[in-house]
Amino acid sequence: MNDQIIGWSLGVTETWGGWAPGGGAAAADAVAEKLADNPIARDRVRATVLAIDSGAAGLPGIGLQFGVWVPDRASGEVHANMAMELVVGATTAEDYLKMVRKPPRDRQYKVFHYDTAPAEVVVGPAVIVTRARADRKTKLVTNEIEWTIFPPGSSEVIQMLFLTPVAAFAQAMADESVDMANRLSVTLGQAQ
Repeated sequence: MNDQIIGWSLGVTETWGGWAPGGGAAAADAVAEKLADNPIARDRVRATVLAIDSGAAGLPGIGLQFGVWVPDRASGEVHANMAMELVVGATTAEDYLKMVRKPPRDRQYKVFHYDTAPAEVVVGPAVIVTRARADRKTKLVTNEIEWTIFPPGSSEVIQMLFLTPVAAFAQAMADESVDMANRLSVTLGQAQ
């Protein structure tokens, strides 16, 4: 477990658009053009990209990729978003699964659903955490799926968080998350 993740690739489908964290302003037009068919829909996608990117400034972790899922090009409605980050100093998938079995206590959120499960993806073993929770201040309910992927031989892991505020999109987002987790590829080695 001495190798580091020195490269990664996330093959996204035509309904996903992505950009590097902090690069939302530069990427917003291209993401909107890729995912939407008309000016109003492109404006909606562009605004979401900018909001996600600016809202994530200063978050802990090493951000690798943000993404938005827009299955309907005509509306430009963002059904879900994704944040992918590199986590350093990781444990094993088995130990991590034990650590996340119970939801952490956080007075900011009311938890409606919380579940964990082991999984296997192309890159290696993974742990899936699913949760539905409401922010006590804003009352916003979100459905989340968090994939923590453990490439064999690496001291680092990739974590992918998928989020939607619309319960009706949760199952479709779950299906998309499985596809995305299996499209991930990583290159291990020693950082130069």
